[in-house]
Amino acid sequence: MTTQTPLPRLEVDEVLRGLGVLSVSREDQKIALPLAGVDLQARVADRVADVEMTQVFRNPHQEALEATYVFPLPGGAAVRALELKVGGRTLVGKV
Repeated sequence: MTTQTPLPRLEVDEVLRGLGVLSVSREDQKIALPLAGVDLQARVADRVADVEMTQVFRNPHQEALEATYVFPLPGGAAVRALELKVGGRTLVGKV
């Protein structure tokens, strides 16, 4: 018998203005997974900032979950690379 740890009931809209959100759909509700850590590295030259961010999210459940990642970008910002590490796999996004 497996017991499930309940997800914290953070509505996705509550955290969208922060550092991004990884959410799952449960009981007809989108719930944010816990953000376990963030590392930011930035290089600024003239008026251009190159920022690398590493985020670690925690899955408090025993089973694998299907999740959606949303990252809010300010106007004038762009994503040039995306890499996701899930378990032992690395997924590289095409931008």
